[in-house]
This record gives sequence, C-alpha cells and structure tokens, in this order.
Amino acid sequence: MIINRYLVNFAPFDLVYKLAKLLPFKLALSVLKETQRAHKIYHGVLVAAKLYPSAYIIIVLVGTIKGAGSGVMKNLDRLIRGIWMPGNNEILQPTL
Repeated sequence: MIINRYLVNFAPFDLVYKLAKLLPFKLALSVLKETQRAHKIYHGVLVAAKLYPSAYIIIVLVGTIKGAGSGVMKNLDRLIRGIWMPGNNEILQPTL
C-alpha cells in the first residue's frame, strides 16, 4: 500500500495516476479486489466451520462479516470510541 501511494504521488508526469484512470486497468484492479474478497470469505467460512461445525448461523455470519469488511467494523469501531451516529451507516447510505 505504501508503494502504491509513493508511485501515485511521485511518479514523473503522473504516469501511474493516468494509468490507474484507464478503464482496462480499473477493470483489472476490480477483478483482483473481488478475487481477494472471495478468498477472504472462503477462508473465513472454513475457519468458522472448523471451530463450530454445526452452527450454521455463525458460519454465515463470519462469511458475511469477512465479505463486508470495513462496512461492518467501522460501525463497531465508532461505537466503541463513542463517536457513533445512527444516520452515518453503510447500510443506510451505501458508498457504491
């Protein structure tokens, strides 16, 4: 991640930024991102199934949380820190 930021901010003539704005490059990044998400869900479900073999609800919840990622954890983090606002929720206002 640090290397990406360095390349975007300090590449000559904004080459990396211009490359990242091209549709084929965006599509390739989207495919890689969704592949990583599927990988996380799969391994989360495997671990949950190993720990709780007969608890199907827990297995589904772990897979859902692994797939949603920060969308679920942001609300929990804000609630713990005391800055949670009910109207500022990913479910109510999705960031497509």
